[in-house]
This record gives sequence, C-alpha cells and structure tokens, in this order.
Amino acid sequence: MMLAQCGRERHRQDGEYSDLSGRFRCGGRFRQALRAGKKGPVYFRADSKALFDMGWLGRLDRAIAGIIDCAQWLALPLIVLLFLQWPLRDFFRSYSREANDLAQIFFALFVAVSVVAATRSATHLAADALARRYSLRVRHTITKIGVLAGLVPWALFILASSYGLVGSSLRLRETFPDTANPGYFVIKLALWVMAVTVLMQALLDIARPLPRDDA
Repeated sequence: MMLAQCGRERHRQDGEYSDLSGRFRCGGRFRQALRAGKKGPVYFRADSKALFDMGWLGRLDRAIAGIIDCAQWLALPLIVLLFLQWPLRDFFRSYSREANDLAQIFFALFVAVSVVAATRSATHLAADALARRYSLRVRHTITKIGVLAGLVPWALFILASSYGLVGSSLRLRETFPDTANPGYFVIKLALWVMAVTVLMQALLDIARPLPRDDA
C-alpha cells in the first residue's frame, strides 16, 4: 500500500498523522513482514517514482514506542508514593522522605519521556493558524525543517553541556543531598534520556518520506 494513501487516510481521520506507527497500521504487508521476522529491507512506495527502505525506520519506531509504553506505567507508582507521603509522615513517622525521593526519580523519568510522547501524538501547543491552509506535503516539509533547525541542535546542546554534570553524577552514584538516599543520579540521567529520545524521534521524522498531496 502506498504511504501517500495511508497518509491521506490518517489525515482525514485525525487531521494529520504524527508518526510512523499510524502508517504501519495502514500497511498490512509491512506489519506481516515485521511479525514474520523477515530479513532484509522492506520497501514501500513513498510516491510513484521512489522506493524507500522502511526496515530500520520500523525498528526505530517500535523502540521509541516501547520506551513510551514502559515510561507511562511510572505514573501509577508516582501517584501512590505521593499519596503515601502524608500518612507515612503523620501516622507512621518513617519512610516519608524515602517515598518522596523515589517519587522524584519516577517523576523525572516520566517527564523526560513525555516530551517525545507529546511529539508523537501531536499534542504540543502550536500556532498553526496559517499552517492549516498549507498542503499536507508543505506542512511535513516545514516539520522536517523545524526538527533540523530546532530540535536536533537543542538536543545535542543538552547532551554536550550536561556531559560533565551527568557524567560525574553517574560515576559517583550521587545520592540525594538532603536525605543521602541513593538514586539522585537517575534524576540527572533523565536529562540524557529526554535528549536521546528527542534525537531518535527527530531522526524518524527527518527520514520518513513526504506524503503526496491530495489531488
């Protein structure tokens, strides 16, 4: 099935598809090839003149989706730990600070992954009053330019500028300054998790073929 056709179907249903997973649902043969563990490149028509290797894009898309699926479950222990702080402190008079520290770790990881989750679901705030008038192909071209000019340099800057801070924290297995509980380094590591997942999604957005405009 042509990617352009899948893109138009997704566009009519949701306004605009935001990642490859939506198009994979359109591509039954590609989904079957993934499940069968087919080796070698899998080709789909990006338009009437070009073929694009979608094998590694599929693996990258599934990797990002797996990270998001795992991170979303952090919300449950986070809520429980935040709720338990008050009874642990007021009634049991113990372990409230440990619950708070662990909740901070879960919250940092949850927020780090939520950035790319919002990108994939197209739930970011956007001033698109003018962009709504553009064709689907032009909008995706603008998205690619924005990813290259904005997200990629920002994520690389985060990784480079925080290398010393996060690296030293990891080597020392830094503890929480107020309680000396272990795990504070994970909060700083979440900064790299955010930057790396943003780069992964950026690569996916840049490499995916442009949809063909509706006639």
